[in-house]
Amino acid sequence: MKSTVGKNIVKSRKEQGMSQEQLAQKLHVTRQAVSNWETGRSQPGLDMLEALAGAFGTDILVVIYGQMPAGEDEETRSAARRRHLVKAAAWGILTLALYFILAALGRYLDELRTRTYNSMPYMLLQTCLIPPVSAGAAISLMHVLNVPGSVGISEPSVRKKLLVSGGLFTVLYLLCMLWLFFPLPLPVGAPLWIWRLSYSIFPHVLFFFIGMLFYLGFDM
Repeated sequence: MKSTVGKNIVKSRKEQGMSQEQLAQKLHVTRQAVSNWETGRSQPGLDMLEALAGAFGTDILVVIYGQMPAGEDEETRSAARRRHLVKAAAWGILTLALYFILAALGRYLDELRTRTYNSMPYMLLQTCLIPPVSAGAAISLMHVLNVPGSVGISEPSVRKKLLVSGGLFTVLYLLCMLWLFFPLPLPVGAPLWIWRLSYSIFPHVLFFFIGMLFYLGFDM
């Protein structure tokens, strides 16, 4: 006899138009495991219930009970909206603080560079503060977008890929910027390209994009 959870899994799976095999692939389990849950021969653990909810794009309570408890749905959405507003404000304040530091110190170090022909302090400031300023702006914006709706990715494998992509982009940028402080063997023309790149809008755009990747990957 099917358990309540098993019936809910069958119902949600069919609503999503998935076969047992497709669901098993999403959860990285065997088709037999899915069959056992649906028939009540075994029960998924808490972590797997959360994974099932993510695969169905629903709440874990729907997987357990078949529907959200009365009043719980709106209460959950209200709590989520408040949480995103607080996080958006926190990330926004942090981003603005770093931006003002970047602007104030940048102006002073730019003047110093003009007088002394020493660009290292200015470049160090840019390299250290542009990434958190741009990424912080992206994360704050994503939280704002989550207030009226839901902007996120529940599939664990996709989130992992986004995190890896964001990490690789970050490492690549830092390796390029490393040339500004240490002599490295580079192809002909690469140093000039990196130098121009560091003074362009590219780092801002890159880390805004990276911030979005990390937000979606970490579900911040």
